Amino acid sequence: YYQVWAEEAISGRVSAGVLTSAGGKFIIEGLTAGKYRLFAQEYLTGNSSAEILGDFEVENEKVTVVSERISAKPKNFDFQFVGFNGQLSQVAIPLNKNRTYVIYVGGKNLDADKLDVNFNSPYFSVDPNSLIEHDYGSDVSVFSFEVTVAEEVEPGAYSLSLQSPNGVVDYIVGAIVIKDMVNPWFKYNF
Repeated sequence: YYQVWAEEAISGRVSAGVLTSAGGKFIIEGLTAGKYRLFAQEYLTGNSSAEILGDFEVENEKVTVVSERISAKPKNFDFQFVGFNGQLSQVAIPLNKNRTYVIYVGGKNLDADKLDVNFNSPYFSVDPNSLIEHDYGSDVSVFSFEVTVAEEVEPGAYSLSLQSPNGVVDYIVGAIVIKDMVNPWFKYNF
């Protein structure tokens, strides 16, 4: 089975997601007219890289057919958790616009020196000099980084990915949720 999701092509905001059937078929319903980028990654087993299936335009009252073959590359790391304040979870973390946060990521074989942290949105910027590895024991590898959220970001869910130098990528879909409520864990600069 694969997890397939659509993100708004310009903003990177997650619009919808589904699981494929055993045969790889899927239907995403309810997308409004617009341009989207479609992604897929193995669900649960996590043995292969995620892929971009392409950019597609959805028009009102028309069916958009996607027929792409997934040629998943094997991966040697597994991105499983995200959090802040030193805590890891499989639940999306709420952030606010116009703030900087220290985000923690965890999983198996995560090496901060060999992985790039990415968002599919122009509204998030990662400080590449802020990556710090943390010791959480032998069962999980963890590192943190600083991310600044732009003032222009719209409320909604956004994905976070880790990418190896050979192009293998792993996502947590909707890992970040932009909310209008105030999150007290943003980084203060005194």
